[in-house]
Amino acid sequence: MGQRSLDVDIRAVEEEGSLLLELEIRTDQDTMLARQRLKQIARLLGFRSQAQTQIATAGSEIVRNALNHAGAGRLGVYVGAHGRNQVLWIIVRDEGPGLSEEGSGITSARHLMDLFRISSEPGRGTRVILGKRLRRHRIPEQELMAIAGKVARSEPRSTLREAQDQNRELMVTLDALRRANEQESLRAQEWQTTFDAIPDALCLLDDAGAVLRANHAFVAFLDRPEPELVGQPWRRLSPFERGAAPSRGVPGAAEDLLERARTTRCRTSADRKLHNRWYRIQVDALLDEAGDVRRFVVLIVDITEEKRAIERLGQINEALKTYAHSISHDIKGPLAGAITANQVLQQLLDQPLTEKSSANIRELGIVISTSINKTLSLINEVLALAETGAGPGGATDVRRVIDRVIEDRKPAVEERGVRLELDSALGQVMAAPAHLYQVFANLVDNALRHTGRGELTISVERLETLEEGLHRFLFRDNGPGVPEGLEARVFDSFVRGDGTSEGSGIGLATVKRIVSTYSGGIRAYNDAGACFELEIRDAVA
Repeated sequence: MGQRSLDVDIRAVEEEGSLLLELEIRTDQDTMLARQRLKQIARLLGFRSQAQTQIATAGSEIVRNALNHAGAGRLGVYVGAHGRNQVLWIIVRDEGPGLSEEGSGITSARHLMDLFRISSEPGRGTRVILGKRLRRHRIPEQELMAIAGKVARSEPRSTLREAQDQNRELMVTLDALRRANEQESLRAQEWQTTFDAIPDALCLLDDAGAVLRANHAFVAFLDRPEPELVGQPWRRLSPFERGAAPSRGVPGAAEDLLERARTTRCRTSADRKLHNRWYRIQVDALLDEAGDVRRFVVLIVDITEEKRAIERLGQINEALKTYAHSISHDIKGPLAGAITANQVLQQLLDQPLTEKSSANIRELGIVISTSINKTLSLINEVLALAETGAGPGGATDVRRVIDRVIEDRKPAVEERGVRLELDSALGQVMAAPAHLYQVFANLVDNALRHTGRGELTISVERLETLEEGLHRFLFRDNGPGVPEGLEARVFDSFVRGDGTSEGSGIGLATVKRIVSTYSGGIRAYNDAGACFELEIRDAVA
């Protein structure tokens, strides 16, 4: 059955509900008469046969309980509103000594009815109210008065016939209760299995905020056995309540969230840090049909990785802002030079051609060409960073790649008098040739850019490794080295070594991104110059 405890004003039901029956209970015959009348009322109200038996059985059990414990009682039957529904209310009062515990009759009545409440105090008697929702939408008051009149005019049935019917109905009811208990037990097991399968910490609280149930993840999160948690207020159990007070305007992790959920009837949440990890506490209020809060569901989700990702995105955004300003300045410079040179060139072309003007025109052409090439180089570096990713590749000869890098930079290499020291056997790597080219091209460009004046020595050697498919190389130059404190950050996008170079700040970031694509890595350190130790694994075909 869908029975649950409820908070309802018995006096309001008696004053506002439509009275169908009042009956003093003093003898066993009165108990049987109460059963007859309850079943008759249930039938007249349109309940089905099984529900009629449930109503008659539950009501007679409570009546018998009053007779046994108090010697007498009073039965009242009403139809009244509860939320959106009309409800058949059964109210039983007695002036006995009160109940210290519930008997089997009361327990059975709980399961047979939709709504239930008991109030018992020593020396002040017992009040029990049972409710069953009507199947029909709404019964008019005139029809209810007609039902009350029909019940009042009915003659009681014989005791023997009533006893026979009662025994038969009791057997049917007991069988229905057994099946209902089995189904409820199965549903409870299925519910608990699903509850425990949820990977995040989850618990169910009553309307006062005390724990009713907790899943395995919640038990593990608090590191306490479930029996110790049940019945405890969440505000005392919550580890988020200990330590620091919440910021102004931000709800607390327990009590404030519960109150907000109770007030707004909406989901509330707050993010809290605990032991260097971030958690999101989410609270939902569960409402009954009348719209009142009956339960709270508390979900605790570890959002540490989400927070770190957001933080990292923020850093990337800041870096992008800085880079946008920097790259705009870098591109604007050569473009401005090209524009100025073009303006002067147009003026010279409008004048008679002389030997001096011809020389000036050639110099201006070189300026324009150099500016455009520099701008194009910056654009290509940005594209290289954006387009790096795993691609198909066979066995690529590392020495041939480096030779091509040097050949493509022959003017700059010859101008600087670069001395190359390359291992005779650098081996082959299962990787895209374009990727290996970008790796060594950016390392060479970095050396050319940062070593200043004087002879430049670039060396590449293959390092030993015992892991099959792993290749390790050491690239070094004899320049000033990596600025102190930048050894780790030098591979971040848009970070420039000394802050004064003309580089884009993405060359070494491109190298790191490529080797990471091949499940490798790179580190920088200084040893008589800048050293870059990199490893790269063969691509899986």
